[in-house]
Amino acid sequence: MKKHLIISSLSLVLIINIKAQEAVGEFFNLGLNDASKIAEAYLRPYGEMLGVNLNAGWYTSAAVHKIGGFDITVTSSLTQVPSSGKTYDINSLGLTNWELTDPSNNIAPTMSGEVNNLPQLQNKSNTSLKVNVPNGSTKNSHMFTSMIQAGIGLPFHTEIMGRYMPKVSYGDLGNLQLWGIGLKHSIKEYIPVFKRIPILQLSVLGAYTNFNGNLFVPQNSAISNSDLSINTSAITSRLLIGANLPVIAFYSGVGYGTANSEFEISGSYNGATGTNDTPTDGTFLIMKYNRSNIDFNAGMRIRLGIIGIHADYSVGDYSIITGGIGINFR
Repeated sequence: MKKHLIISSLSLVLIINIKAQEAVGEFFNLGLNDASKIAEAYLRPYGEMLGVNLNAGWYTSAAVHKIGGFDITVTSSLTQVPSSGKTYDINSLGLTNWELTDPSNNIAPTMSGEVNNLPQLQNKSNTSLKVNVPNGSTKNSHMFTSMIQAGIGLPFHTEIMGRYMPKVSYGDLGNLQLWGIGLKHSIKEYIPVFKRIPILQLSVLGAYTNFNGNLFVPQNSAISNSDLSINTSAITSRLLIGANLPVIAFYSGVGYGTANSEFEISGSYNGATGTNDTPTDGTFLIMKYNRSNIDFNAGMRIRLGIIGIHADYSVGDYSIITGGIGINFR
């Protein structure tokens, strides 16, 4: 049952990765230098969206558990790519061995976008070699993740939280796993106004999440025995404020989040037609994505006995809708 939940939770993330796996393999027919530039632009929304998504869903209340109180929650987050993340300008990449056949048709889709008239590239030294850049899909303009999370109350108005998904294998496609840890501390006791109003809650939160995976990249004449390794670290710090009523709780948070994603492609690079590349084994491409931003969210939780149902919305370049259900004691 547990493994089934984990596979269901992460399979929607893999749908996006499958599209990336197919496209990345095609890029290396352009040569290593140009492949790195186009692949980085094509995968950017995934690299940024993943980090933003991992910083969501850490809390369903501004309150902190009493000592020994705990909750176990299944939370899902849906992140949306902004319009600016659906295309990229080929002219801005500075390609080495390839150029546009039509310089005016220079806007290409990322994996989260889709265009009808794909830009075409031709080899600078052999103009008979032509290739269209891969298309994306608007179906990949969002990311859905689910995870199991738990929190337990500690002394000094503090709560420790954790999230974890063990490594799950998808056969020949690859594997994924996730873990995270966070702390929440109530500060209403330090502010007389809040201390005198029982329903109001004020706290601070800091949390870290790590996601990593290893995905197979389909081989072609340029690459073989290759895989795409993903490692993403996300850190968030927030000020939380809320009101806890008998059945319903309102909460909001404002804070700063940062995320770093590193994609590595390893295996055998065999070289590509129209380039002077030397074949190599090992890690032959590294792509890094860094994103930091201030965001704000607001939500509510309905409590029916020990069962809690929550939903919230985060405002930012990458908007996030979060929801879930869990059990909660004290």
